[in-house]
Amino acid sequence: MSEVFKAAVGETQPPDPRLGSAFETGIAALGTVALECATLKLFHDGRIPPAAAVAVHVTVVAAMGKWVYRLRRSERDLRLPMLLATTTGLLGPIGATGTLLTLGLYVLYARSSTSFREWYEALFPEEDSKFSAYLAEQIASGQGEAAVRTGVASFLDVLSFGTLQQKQTVITLIADHFQPSFAPGLRRALNDPNNALRVQAAAAIAQIENNFLARSLELSAVARESPGDPIALKALARHYDDYAYTGILDGKREQDSWEKALEVYRQYLKLQPGDFEARRSIGRIQFRMGKFSEAAAWLEESLREGIFSPQLLMWYLECLFRLGRFEELRRLARSHSGNLEASGELPIQAVKAVALWAGMGSDASVVPVEGRE
Repeated sequence: MSEVFKAAVGETQPPDPRLGSAFETGIAALGTVALECATLKLFHDGRIPPAAAVAVHVTVVAAMGKWVYRLRRSERDLRLPMLLATTTGLLGPIGATGTLLTLGLYVLYARSSTSFREWYEALFPEEDSKFSAYLAEQIASGQGEAAVRTGVASFLDVLSFGTLQQKQTVITLIADHFQPSFAPGLRRALNDPNNALRVQAAAAIAQIENNFLARSLELSAVARESPGDPIALKALARHYDDYAYTGILDGKREQDSWEKALEVYRQYLKLQPGDFEARRSIGRIQFRMGKFSEAAAWLEESLREGIFSPQLLMWYLECLFRLGRFEELRRLARSHSGNLEASGELPIQAVKAVALWAGMGSDASVVPVEGRE
């Protein structure tokens, strides 16, 4: 639990003040019902004039208003007193009687209801600090994608078969150490039958988006202050790229983020035209956005300039397939099929797809497998 929340509610919970407030309001409600009913009976019997009955009612309501004001100055709970004053002012003894019934139900359920502190701790449980630190260290050190994939698989297993507390702990860890590959876990949690888990997953996504937005503003400010700084531009472009790839954005925001990444990457390449990673990123983004003609032209130019990687070639082959340029696809597949297999950088499905294209005739039914850096 955050230190701010602990400071707000206190480390130790005092006795629940709600029942004391209900008791005090109940005494006032009983007195109000008795006085209002007596006044109504006297008026009905003709023993007091209408003006006197109205004066008694106004006096009762004014006394309640003064009582509520004193409670407010002493920072007491005003919900029940305000209810009594309002209903009595509008409905007289009927309102006070209804408030008494409400008080009875309130006392009945307040004894078994969950306090705000308990609800908060159930929704955002404390995480294991040692495990959290270990996970953060693994992610920060970049010890291969295998560790991340193993963690994601474990996350999905816990979110499918774990207890409620285990699932909540996993969502907390995902939010605190988010990586795009963790997005399936959050989407799984959003569809969980448990309401608390869905709320926590939605809160985690909001936290992630807020973090990305804050970082975007920070990097944009740095880039504006240093327009000729390639490091600042590349950091901003990469940030937009990563944001689009989180897997938690809707289609429009994902496209907008990629458009911004493309714009900044192009500004960066004017300063650093030989950056292989940035050139490859532009081709990948165009491919992901479905701009296959632009992606094919960009990737083809990169290949001609000697910028080559197995993944870049796979994106180019996929673009050729989507554009119906099958002869070029087969020619490149024949030229690079052996090299792709020997590289060991691609999934076996992608290598088999290229091998089939390299040896096939006019049939064009096998699609290369796409991927990301």
